Order: sequence, then structure tokens, then C-alpha cells
Amino acid sequence: VDETSAIRSTTALQNITNSPAGYGNLFTNAANFTTDLAKIQTILTSNKINYRVFTTDVMIRGAKWSGAQTN
Repeated sequence: VDETSAIRSTTALQNITNSPAGYGNLFTNAANFTTDLAKIQTILTSNKINYRVFTTDVMIRGAKWSGAQTN
């Protein structure tokens, strides 16, 4: 969130984070990342809050990746 939007929209930001709609539960499960990101983008846009999403890939040498999930 940019500084101008944060100053202008303090109340809107508090309502988003303290909402009974469960916005505080976003990004608690990595499997839901894309869905949660879309939800928060919709919320911010509807409240006229400017934001940017930064993403990157971090390569870890020697790390092994498996598609199988273990419980």
C-alpha cells in the first residue's frame, strides 16, 4: 500500500484487517495464495487504495522438491 493511500484510508484499512468477513485469515494456507491474492486485490481496489504486488523466485541450491504431499 502506498503512503498516500495509507494516510487517506486509515479507516478503510482498519476495516479490512478487522473485518468479520475473515480477511484476517487470508494467506494462512500456501495452497490458497492465488485466490487470497485476488481477494485482497479486489478489496483494495474497491476501497480505492493504491498498492503494488511484488513477487520473486528464490532458488535454493541443493534443495530437493517433491510434488508429493506428506501429512
